[in-house]
Amino acid sequence: MNFRAHLGASPGSYRIIPDLKKEKSDITVHRYGPDILKTSQNVDLQDLESALREEGNKWIRINRIHDPHTLDWLKEFNAVDPMVLEDISNFDVKPKVEEHDGMVFIIGKLPFITEGGDIHIDHVAILLFADKIITMTESKGDALQPLERRLRSPSGRMRSYGTGYMAYAALDALLDSFILATKTLEEKIEALDERLNDDNADTLVLPINTLKRSVSRLRKEAFPMHQVAMEIKSMDNDLMSSEDMRPYLNDLYDHSTYVAESLEGSREILNDMHQLCLAIISNNMNKVMKVLTMVATIFIPLTFIAGIYGMNFVNMPELEWEWGYFFALAVMAFIGASMFMVFRRRAWF
Repeated sequence: MNFRAHLGASPGSYRIIPDLKKEKSDITVHRYGPDILKTSQNVDLQDLESALREEGNKWIRINRIHDPHTLDWLKEFNAVDPMVLEDISNFDVKPKVEEHDGMVFIIGKLPFITEGGDIHIDHVAILLFADKIITMTESKGDALQPLERRLRSPSGRMRSYGTGYMAYAALDALLDSFILATKTLEEKIEALDERLNDDNADTLVLPINTLKRSVSRLRKEAFPMHQVAMEIKSMDNDLMSSEDMRPYLNDLYDHSTYVAESLEGSREILNDMHQLCLAIISNNMNKVMKVLTMVATIFIPLTFIAGIYGMNFVNMPELEWEWGYFFALAVMAFIGASMFMVFRRRAWF
């Protein structure tokens, strides 16, 4: 977490952890239209102001949003509300959408699976204005890079549509990342399901719990993203909800619904697999206990006979009988075999 709230602070204030203050934002500006595309990389905040005064739609791509100078620039040059800046700087804020005067503010999440198989969630903020859109991401690498390639096509919708379409494309890219992460988890679940049997159920409990935690973490962000898509779909705002945008917003809602339902299904499958593993382990334990109980039951009368003949009384029948030892062994063998046949016939083991 890059944000540390301090007791008694006024709403809209924030404090960045000192180590993150050293990381400078990476800013790229795209000025685009049907007949124009101009890209400027590694733009300073001072040069950014003049770039925004040029005509045409602008896409300002900012990576590493915990730079306090960038947040101050948003406040001073774009008149962004301090409450919005607090949400931008706090990576724990859930996905949401807000309408402000002349601006739509969106918080989204960018999930990806690390090489170790863990789920990592990047924080994404989108500020949509009439003639510009500002996308801000937590780290340098993000899912919005493919949008730059689409922007280079003169005949594509990215160039001919306004900034509202760019906001839709950014949200769609985030949801594509959710879909990719969801499918990856589903493949892992299917692989575990194929391995699940009576012999290795106890070894799969830990991997299943690990997947449950991953699904749970992704699900906590996916459902708010679904809520964001639903609110944008029903939003009455000229920046995003024009008639031309209606099919794309419906598509955005469909993608978010797919993600939410897939994760809910994965969660239920993992719960069922976990319960099945516990049932198999319990059943295997019952089988072991049943065999041990049978063995103990068979030896109870044998122990009884051996105990009687082990008593050191002088006047015991058959104590000095020549065939007494073999007779006792024969009785024990007969009783043990008889009990074994009875248990076997009743299918107790």
